[in-house]
Amino acid sequence: MCGVCGVLMRGVVSGDTGGGTPVRILGIDPGTRIMGFGVLELGASHVVTQVEAGALRLSGTMEARLEAIFHGICDVVERTRPRVMAIESVFHGKNFESALKLGQARGVVMLVGQMAKLGIREFAPASVKKAVTGSGAAGKEQVQRFVTRHLKLTDLPSPTDVSDALAVAFCCVEALWREERLSRTTVGAPAKPA
Repeated sequence: MCGVCGVLMRGVVSGDTGGGTPVRILGIDPGTRIMGFGVLELGASHVVTQVEAGALRLSGTMEARLEAIFHGICDVVERTRPRVMAIESVFHGKNFESALKLGQARGVVMLVGQMAKLGIREFAPASVKKAVTGSGAAGKEQVQRFVTRHLKLTDLPSPTDVSDALAVAFCCVEALWREERLSRTTVGAPAKPA
């Protein structure tokens, strides 16, 4: 256990991503005022369900917000026990100061993931949008509708930071599926001549 926040120190269990042991993925939409998070579980027969989702609402000095992010994400990790953390990478179109602050917030989140021994994956915003809507230029409302429909939610996740975090987790689910399919097709295949 981490003496600071109680995050269980454990290794990522390797194994399949859908046929046996469920895999939980914590998706993060980083922010310095609102940070969305969403936990999806990839279970048997590749069924994806939402475990938990929400937003950390942050205020005060930057130092106080970073501390709130640390403790808030530690709490989510401790409650939901994910094996993988998926985080959206910094969008390069932001101004320098915003990108710097966002980088600090992402660093805190990634530190929590590293302390908890999670597999950490990063996804570009356009890749996330393309994975869930088919278009890398999709708007937040399109992402929100996809997440609601695909996860069979009764209400739209709100604020949109929550649906964005769930979309990041779903993008990671798709990446895990691709990797699993690739490993099944290459295991036992004859080596290609040099």
